Amino acid sequence: LPFAAFAEQILHRNMITKSIACIILLLLMSLNMFQSYQSYKNVIHWDGMTRAYYFRVFLKTKVTDEDRQYLMTVGERFDENKRRLDKISQ
Repeated sequence: LPFAAFAEQILHRNMITKSIACIILLLLMSLNMFQSYQSYKNVIHWDGMTRAYYFRVFLKTKVTDEDRQYLMTVGERFDENKRRLDKISQ
């Protein structure tokens, strides 16, 4: 529904605004499809992502050992899950 409302607003604008909106939407859809491919190829990790790792593998199709050092360790994931559970229980 929010996207439909956005599209409705854009339809009533001038041609330049429509063109810019279409270009931005195409770029965002392309990024989404590429990141789906990265997820399929396990470039984007399913559990241990960090901000540093995400930007390290942004637009990459293969991961190096140097990149993997930016993932969370098992201990860090355990601590993060514990922190989240404690936050929920409060």
